[in-house]
Amino acid sequence: MREYWEMTDEEFVLTFKHFIEEGKRYFVPRSGADSDYLSDLHNLGIENILEAWDLLMTLKLRSMVKPREPDRSEPNIPVFFFKQEINGKVAYIKVKLCPRRGAVCLSLHEDR
Repeated sequence: MREYWEMTDEEFVLTFKHFIEEGKRYFVPRSGADSDYLSDLHNLGIENILEAWDLLMTLKLRSMVKPREPDRSEPNIPVFFFKQEINGKVAYIKVKLCPRRGAVCLSLHEDR
């Protein structure tokens, strides 16, 4: 969506948190040869998806690590990248806003 590209970084973070609060959120259940998202969460000391959303509510602008980029599957939607300490480990966090799903977490795992 064009309006997502026009948002400031601060507006993105506020909107992302608003969607979480409203329950309009989606955690992408990715899996791969080396790990799956639930194992990644457990490695960070996160017990379940609800706890992950609680932690995502603490995202700060200063935790952003690189400029937004187009989403691979939906190039008209920007993806935002963060690194934040969670339970003594540095976590890599990749998120976006989606018109249908609201706040979307694409990736949340220990920084590699």
